[in-house]
Amino acid sequence: MTNLIATEFLKLRTTRGPWLTIGIEVLLVIVGVSGLASRGLDASDPQQVQLLFAHAGLAALVTLIFGIGAFGTEYRYKTITDTYLTTPDRRRVMLAKVATYALAGLAFGVVTAATALAAAAAWGAADGVSLDLLGNEAWLTLGGAVAWNVLFAVIGVGLGALLPNQSTAIAVALTWIALVEGLVAQLLGGLAEWLPLSAARALGNAPAQDLLPQLGGGAVLAGYAVLLVIAAAAVSARRDVA
Repeated sequence: MTNLIATEFLKLRTTRGPWLTIGIEVLLVIVGVSGLASRGLDASDPQQVQLLFAHAGLAALVTLIFGIGAFGTEYRYKTITDTYLTTPDRRRVMLAKVATYALAGLAFGVVTAATALAAAAAWGAADGVSLDLLGNEAWLTLGGAVAWNVLFAVIGVGLGALLPNQSTAIAVALTWIALVEGLVAQLLGGLAEWLPLSAARALGNAPAQDLLPQLGGGAVLAGYAVLLVIAAAAVSARRDVA
């Protein structure tokens, strides 16, 4: 397993995907924080600082697309056949990719959290105020953002394995986030907080009233990730790739 994970990291180091992902996420966080701060948010208000930091979690949407590429790019460039010939046990391939991309998601989460903190501090300094970081909520938001990136990377891996056409997998993920979950939430009413994106927002400690507690959101999102990976592993084991 160690060799498989090392091989996956080698694949990442020799492609532009990770660096492009980090670059996009950093840019999105800076733009998001700057957009809110420029409209007069008070950087000394803990609740408003929490809003600024929440952009580190929203950047996980890019991590989700990155995770889809774990299998999507292999199917796209036909390298999945060599991968499975080298390692016939497809479950080990799945586990190696999950572990590798979870660690990559962890790195992305740390970078985006640090970017949100630095950008918010810069705007606060420009206004002549210091960030109020004495409360727990701001740090819970940053920590939740890191976990959100990890779990979205894993969900991306599972979705990319389940839907080998990379474009289709990305389209399904974005459509669910942008449209479908909102419609389903209206039908479910109070149960909407158990849906994937709502659970992710809860994990990110979003300042909203209609969400699960942070730990509950994390547990629900982790459950979705595990179920998706198990389903993807079962489907991948029976799929012809020649």
